[in-house]
Amino acid sequence: MRALGLDLKKSRLGIASALIDFHLKNGAAEMTVPVRLQPPDVASFRDHTFEEVIYSHLELNGLRRASRPDPTALAAE
Repeated sequence: MRALGLDLKKSRLGIASALIDFHLKNGAAEMTVPVRLQPPDVASFRDHTFEEVIYSHLELNGLRRASRPDPTALAAE
């Protein structure tokens, strides 16, 4: 990954967290939902009204891996 000319794979630098503002429209209403990403797998936000939209957008842009079913849950079926 290259960001601002840095090769993060070859350096000792890393990303501690990133804050992304999602600007969402629901009909005439508009809202901003700040989402904090913390590697390796934490996304936190307060308003979960648009949770599916946010997770979908993060997956489409390579910022979240698609969730895999828990093998123990599958075995219980």
